[in-house]
Amino acid sequence: MSASSRPNIPLPFNNFWFDAALQDLDELVDVAEPKLREKFLTRKAQALYALDQYRECCETLKTLQLERPQNIAAKEALGRAISRLVERNQGKYFFAKMQSDVLKMPLPYLDYATYVGPVAVQTSAFGRGLFTTQAIQAGQLLLCERAFCLAFENESAGSSSSILINTETNTMTIGTQPQLMQMLVQKLKLTPSCASAFTKLHAGSYKPVGMQEVDGNPIVDTFLAERIMTLNSFGCPRSSRDLHLSLAKSGKVFGADNTESKEHGSCGVWLNASYINHSCVAKVCRSFIGNMMIIRAMHDLPPDTELTISYKAHDEDGLKERQLKFQRQWGFQCTCPLCESIRVTPSSAIAQRKQLHTNLKPLFQRAFSAPPSKFPAAAKRIEAILVKWDKTYSLPASQVPRLGLWDPLLALAHMYLMHCQPLKTVQTALRVLATLGFVVEGGEPPQQQVVVRKWGVVVDLLPKCWLLLSRAYLLLSAPEMVASAKAYARTCYCICVGEDETFESVYGETD
Repeated sequence: MSASSRPNIPLPFNNFWFDAALQDLDELVDVAEPKLREKFLTRKAQALYALDQYRECCETLKTLQLERPQNIAAKEALGRAISRLVERNQGKYFFAKMQSDVLKMPLPYLDYATYVGPVAVQTSAFGRGLFTTQAIQAGQLLLCERAFCLAFENESAGSSSSILINTETNTMTIGTQPQLMQMLVQKLKLTPSCASAFTKLHAGSYKPVGMQEVDGNPIVDTFLAERIMTLNSFGCPRSSRDLHLSLAKSGKVFGADNTESKEHGSCGVWLNASYINHSCVAKVCRSFIGNMMIIRAMHDLPPDTELTISYKAHDEDGLKERQLKFQRQWGFQCTCPLCESIRVTPSSAIAQRKQLHTNLKPLFQRAFSAPPSKFPAAAKRIEAILVKWDKTYSLPASQVPRLGLWDPLLALAHMYLMHCQPLKTVQTALRVLATLGFVVEGGEPPQQQVVVRKWGVVVDLLPKCWLLLSRAYLLLSAPEMVASAKAYARTCYCICVGEDETFESVYGETD
């Protein structure tokens, strides 16, 4: 296909003829007559933009503007390319607009550049990993990456499913992975310049074919593509903010029947994020806005720290199932402090936690409907069970988070605030933070400050915990602590959702 006859698609994400187009245009643009030259420069800028070569795209568009100053489309395209350069170099995004755009698009493929922050790929105990290159603060943006390829589940288009069968591994996959596989093969074949970044990713024990091309045509090793996709793809929602919002607005109470969230139907590959290894006690949190994955630090991190994320939500009761999943899917056994702690925990202690959890449910249900006169006795019974539960752990929570306890403690703190017991609210909310591994200095009046000295596990409901503290501090006439608690709530929201520009729209200006 000649350059002049290639389709004029402004900013395509599913058409990959850009390498060939650019090669054609480089040969033609300098010898073309003026009218064709304008068209060729336009096409060249589009190809460069689609290949993420934004600086070269800007230079081409500047040339076009000099030659054709009346070309308004070129001026607009230059503005877009400059915006992509700012995003890529500085990590500056209009996150609120991104969130708004995702809601309007049937398939939310957003047009933003990838930002790679102070991180680099280095040798890890697990092969390769992503490491910090400087000191990092909790909540800091480390990656904002556009998907290399992403297959979105279109919920409005019906429930038809594809099946991907791998005869080498005797596995079968149903969902959007077959669609993702087709997209990957197409992209690797039609845009070979991007292939090396993908084929460098972890492929397990698979040995790829030696040849790269035949008769000038690129070879796509589909078995290699499938192994890389299986080991490196992420399931994703349309927006992590939507999931967070449903939790924040649900009025979730411990002991209520909660519908399990379904597996994310959409999946994709993000090249830089694929280097982040697993730990149940993660150091960073991933979130999604359409095809953009956002990675933010969950802790303050020194330089040369390996980043880790949790590949699967942790369940204290399901260690065996988790390890089987890790082994079957990714070929490793998790040896993080949390898994090691559960591994050496007596089965009697695990059984006791399950029983205490069961005993708590009816107590919470009765306590939330209890009149003020009967609430103290109900709360006392809940506290007694929580104390017993706490004693089933041997290591300090600052070393190994006690993930079974934060949820009932948060519900109890909420009840104390409902019954106008601000000091009890503060004490219980601080216990929530402690069970998640936080180390907090101060926090309880008459002290006048609350400072996080060590960050712990950040869960989606943690902003609510900090906002409970801020309301309790307000009742206790501690304005400095109110401001600190709100700031920590905002940071936790940013970590979970990927941005804090929409914080007020979820929690309000004064909450």
